[in-house]
Amino acid sequence: MVSGQDDLSQSSVYWSPAIDDTGVRPSHFIGTDTKLSFISVSHIRIYKDSPESEFAKIAYEVKRDSQNSALPDTQVLIKTESSNVFAMDDLRDPFSHSYELLRGIKKFSYTYYKRDGNTWKKSKSWDSEKEEPKNSYPDIIELTLEVIGPQRQSFEGVFKFRPEIPLNGLYPST
Repeated sequence: MVSGQDDLSQSSVYWSPAIDDTGVRPSHFIGTDTKLSFISVSHIRIYKDSPESEFAKIAYEVKRDSQNSALPDTQVLIKTESSNVFAMDDLRDPFSHSYELLRGIKKFSYTYYKRDGNTWKKSKSWDSEKEEPKNSYPDIIELTLEVIGPQRQSFEGVFKFRPEIPLNGLYPST
C-alpha cells in the first residue's frame, strides 16, 4: 500500500511534487520545440454536479499528418485536453479529448524566453521543475510557423505569447 507521503512526492507531466504536507502542488510546465503541456484554469463545467474541475490538462503537439495525401510531408497541430486534472495516471483517462487544430504544417517550433536581469535567455526547451528559480514559467513563448494550404498557398508567421500563471497568486482585482 502506498502511503500519503509517497503520493505527495510523486510528480507527473502536469504536476510537481507537493511542496509540504498540505498536498499543495505547483503546476508543471513542460515545453519542447514541438510540444507544450501545462495546467490551465480554462475548463467550463456545463453541468452543476459533473465530476469535473475548472482546471484542465492541456497539451499542444505537432505530429506527422498521415491523412493529408494532398500535402505529403506535412504535420498537424493537435490539442489534447482533460478535465481529470488531478489524476496522476494519464494512460486511460476517459475525460481526455484530442482535437486537430491545423493541418499542412511545414515548419513549427517553440522558443522560450526568460528574463534574467537585463538580458533574455533563449531556449528550445523548458521544464518548470528544472528551471531556476524552481517552478518558474517562461516569460514569453515564441511560435514560428509555416503552413501550406490548398493550391499551394503558404503562410509564415512568428507569434509571441505571455503565459499567465494564476497558481502563483491571483491579482487583487480578480
